[in-house]
Amino acid sequence: MTKLILSTRSRVLHPSRCVEWLKKYVSYGKSTLERKVAPEVSLLQKDSSSPVTCHVTGFFPSGVMVTWKKNGEDLYVDVELGEPVPNGDGTFQTRSHLSVKPEDWKSQEYTCTVQHKSLEQDIILSVTEENINKDLKTHNPPLGVIIGCVVGALLLALIAIGGVYVWKKRSSGYGKANASDTDSENSSQPPPPNGAFENSSQPAAKV
Repeated sequence: MTKLILSTRSRVLHPSRCVEWLKKYVSYGKSTLERKVAPEVSLLQKDSSSPVTCHVTGFFPSGVMVTWKKNGEDLYVDVELGEPVPNGDGTFQTRSHLSVKPEDWKSQEYTCTVQHKSLEQDIILSVTEENINKDLKTHNPPLGVIIGCVVGALLLALIAIGGVYVWKKRSSGYGKANASDTDSENSSQPPPPNGAFENSSQPAAKV
């Protein structure tokens, strides 16, 4: 037994083994951190009075630059930039909004430019009727996913309530069982012999 413990400790603490595992984990982390995933870019607009949104999603790493241009010049007025947020698959997404009237972007040239280290060339989308997607339902979570999440939450709540109920029922039953055991023990004891209390109550005889 002692030899087994010593051999196990020697394997865990051996310097060469530590260096080997460290190199392996560093290579894993390096490959993950250095991977590059190109973004997907689309223009969205809820209605003609809503801002035009440049939606960038599915990119990795999180560093990305989204800019608006008017007639080839950078535009900073009426622009709202969002921060990158994680997706469920480990990639990121972000949005940038441009408040502009339809008659303005129809008569002027407005573009959304996306720069990311995974891209050899910048992605440039022009704000036109053809490029604007007004069917925002395709970018919302599917109804089945939402229903599944709600049902899962309800099931977890029911399981938790049932567990508390069973625990309380068992606890109360255990207390009643102890009380009944105590009563049965007291009832099973034989009564004192006749005259025991009378003899104990009589005064002791004088010598």
